[in-house]
Amino acid sequence: MGIADKNLDEIFDPFYSTKFTGRGLGLAMVLGLIKTWGGAIHVHSIEGQGSTFQIFLPLMKAATEEESHTPNLTTSPKILLIDDDRMFRSMAGMMLEHFGFAVYFAEEGTEGIKIFQEHQNDIVLVLCDLIMPRVDGWQTLTALRAIDPTVKVIMVSGYDHIQGMRSDYPEQPEAFLNKPYTSRKLHETLRQILHDTMPAGTLLRHHEK
Repeated sequence: MGIADKNLDEIFDPFYSTKFTGRGLGLAMVLGLIKTWGGAIHVHSIEGQGSTFQIFLPLMKAATEEESHTPNLTTSPKILLIDDDRMFRSMAGMMLEHFGFAVYFAEEGTEGIKIFQEHQNDIVLVLCDLIMPRVDGWQTLTALRAIDPTVKVIMVSGYDHIQGMRSDYPEQPEAFLNKPYTSRKLHETLRQILHDTMPAGTLLRHHEK
């Protein structure tokens, strides 16, 4: 039915909705993916008639054998990704694997804690969503630090940094990322935390040029 002009600037915000309840249109995820691939999106909308979304992606040459990299769960550095949103898990997982990491996936905090207990010696970092049912990000962080006080954690949320990091919990993550984040921002944050343990993935070489 088209989008009102007053709402056009907000449709890409995480969880924005004109309904009383809802998680938004999912366009924050779309925009994050498009930015990851170096593209752009254009919206043309007339209220009462409809909307047209145009996505522009750059042409890319096929990766050479030297540039291709498939993470190996046995030899690659491992990251635990905890997020109850399937689309965000998929997007973040693709980014991490492109960087050269192997990824353990968990749909919520309890599952993530269990996976960490089983593989804590292999996991170099945990990427954890803040807002999750049953066990939220802060509770998950507290449980992980009880298992291993040195575990490195990046907290992720659709809230901004001030709202997201407002907490009475004593344990704090090494970094905070606001959804939707770009692959460049995720990569820079990982490099700041992991330093010399970053795998030599294709995007790492790209960023060093």
